[in-house]
Amino acid sequence: MKKPLLLIALCALLSGCLPESKNPISSPRDSFLDTRLEGAWEAREENGPSDFYHFRRQKTAPWIRIVGIGQDGTKGLSVITYDALSTRLGAHTFLSFRALSEDGKIGRAGYSFARYDFDWRGRLRIYALVSESELGAAVRSGKLRGTVKGTSSDAHVKLTDTSARIAAFIAASDAKKLFDGKPMVLRKK
Repeated sequence: MKKPLLLIALCALLSGCLPESKNPISSPRDSFLDTRLEGAWEAREENGPSDFYHFRRQKTAPWIRIVGIGQDGTKGLSVITYDALSTRLGAHTFLSFRALSEDGKIGRAGYSFARYDFDWRGRLRIYALVSESELGAAVRSGKLRGTVKGTSSDAHVKLTDTSARIAAFIAASDAKKLFDGKPMVLRKK
């Protein structure tokens, strides 16, 4: 997935097609400020244009503001803004992020989740979003509270559970299965 941060907002705001949660993985009190994220990052596709992401700490720590700027084929530039929290569960780090509207207010959709890490070269790797099918199965089995609408192949999951229960579920899960797929790789500028 080339541009998860840009695609997430468009998809979530337009059609509600991604899993969302009423609560982040951890509350602001239980989150941490990952200063390694701060700065400007570039996501470059082979033979294609670059997208840029700026991560900056907010005055209300541990919140991070993420601004994504990318080329949107027919429309020119796209700018997407998020507020995010970092969570460490065992050996893995996660982002809980919510899209902001153009005027900086919280958008309609809830939180989305992604797993991230840094490779040995210092590149930021943001792994595919949390699996809708895994979350749907967790809701259907009672492991998490929420709703699942639609069929199993076209389901939409909305979590209503607490941050503590979401964190416990993620910590007990296989992070690579829950956040599957090829990562988007960003290089610090």
